[in-house]
Amino acid sequence: MATSQQTADDIVAALDALAPDVRVRKMFGEYGVYYQDVIVGFICDDTMFLKDTEVVRKLLASPVLGKPYPGAKDYLLLGPDIVSDETFFAKLVADTKSILPPKKKR
Repeated sequence: MATSQQTADDIVAALDALAPDVRVRKMFGEYGVYYQDVIVGFICDDTMFLKDTEVVRKLLASPVLGKPYPGAKDYLLLGPDIVSDETFFAKLVADTKSILPPKKKR
């Protein structure tokens, strides 16, 4: 099942504290989530998946791992309760990006 545009819009709106540096890009009916042009996660089947990092795992009370698509690595599955807590959600995204390598130049 493909992710709805409304879900992608809602996730971008929940990350308003990081605007204008957050964007989503449609990919095969799903979405990639970028912060400062670095991909930090995916929205698949109307669910937010954040790259699995030790820093963010420690911030989550009960981290849940899942695969955004078949054959993918495990990502942190963020439920609606986390996404709706806009301040905490923005911190998770910013902390994830802070330890990822910078975007490769072409």
